[in-house]
Amino acid sequence: TDPWSDQFGSGYQLTQALIAFGRGEWLGVGLGNSVQKQFYLPEAHTDFVFSVLAEELGVVGSLLTVALFVFVSLRAMYIGLWAEKAKQFFAAYMAYGLAFLWIGQFLINIGVNVGLLPTKGLTLPFLSYG
Repeated sequence: TDPWSDQFGSGYQLTQALIAFGRGEWLGVGLGNSVQKQFYLPEAHTDFVFSVLAEELGVVGSLLTVALFVFVSLRAMYIGLWAEKAKQFFAAYMAYGLAFLWIGQFLINIGVNVGLLPTKGLTLPFLSYG
């Protein structure tokens, strides 16, 4: 519950992710200028890619990324709704399922990155390496 109590042991990943968030400030340090991904943050390309994104693009870029994920997920839900109205039930359930998978995976990954959830190793859809 407190990563700062053992910041060089079990809380290492989360403390480095939070440092990346703090370094990003409002507009970030610029694309490719992240320090955390090079030396400090393990698995920066998979589990903690949102922390690196927040460091490079800041609060503005992070919120824009969240807005894009919301847009894509809502579009998938609307596609499912339209398919259901057209009596294409398989397509509707497929669109709903994909939307829920994206939403769930996105929420878990962001929760891990900001310290609300324990580290699970779940990647961020569309952005992570894995």
